[in-house]
Amino acid sequence: MLIGFSYSLISALFYSVNNIFSKKITQKVNELETFFISNMFLTIISGFIAFTFGDFNFTFNLEIFLIVLIGSLFGFIAFLCFLYSFKNFYVSESLVIANTNPFVVLIFSILLFNEKISLIEFIGMITVFYGIYSIIRNKSKFRINKNVILPFITSLGWGVYSLVIITLLRLNMNIFYIVFILEAGILLFLIFYLLLFKIKINKKIFTSSYILKNGFLAGITTNFGTLFSTLAFKTINPPIASSIISSQVLFASFFGYLFLKEKVTHKQFIGYFLVFLGLVIFYFF
Repeated sequence: MLIGFSYSLISALFYSVNNIFSKKITQKVNELETFFISNMFLTIISGFIAFTFGDFNFTFNLEIFLIVLIGSLFGFIAFLCFLYSFKNFYVSESLVIANTNPFVVLIFSILLFNEKISLIEFIGMITVFYGIYSIIRNKSKFRINKNVILPFITSLGWGVYSLVIITLLRLNMNIFYIVFILEAGILLFLIFYLLLFKIKINKKIFTSSYILKNGFLAGITTNFGTLFSTLAFKTINPPIASSIISSQVLFASFFGYLFLKEKVTHKQFIGYFLVFLGLVIFYFF
């Protein structure tokens, strides 16, 4: 339990650090270009790690191809919907809905893998989620409209992406290759999307040392975040691991205060306490 718990927290830590570098890039270019440059580096880095340290001990048959295709497609759609949801919601509002993905993992894990979860663990999931809600909640009133479907699609996509990782682990695929193949698939879907809708990428992302540096750092932190989340899914109950990983918002808010001079409200401190309480429930009960 301790190892899986640690893997989940380390994953959350890397994902939260990634937010700092991604935010720096978005100050220079738009979100789609940020997605492209960070995912490009992510694919290159994960490919280097896979071919250097990974063990290609599986047969890439039609079954694995279809599973990877589904994972990459849902991962791409999830992030794309997350970006477009910003046109109708504040980032914090989208994150509140998107972070319901542990419940997606829970439902599908029960249906597909016969995973079980205790009442106290479910209470822990609820506590972590409400803590996240408190941390990233904006001062504005939440606005419900037809576009609310976008962050819900993000939640579903992230949930399915996690389930694909779990499925590939059960097929004994090497974790390094799992990360590389899925992320390469997302990059290919992104390139196809750009070509299909004739969206031009600003050449600045390839010439600016500032963007390239932060793109590389965003890519490598995301890579390790995904690697440790994969290890967590392999070690402990996937819905619990997913819920702990979603506590990345706690670290992100802390780093935002420390490095980006973002303000922290009293409601956010309550959220920190609730997330910490939820993690305590997971570990000790």
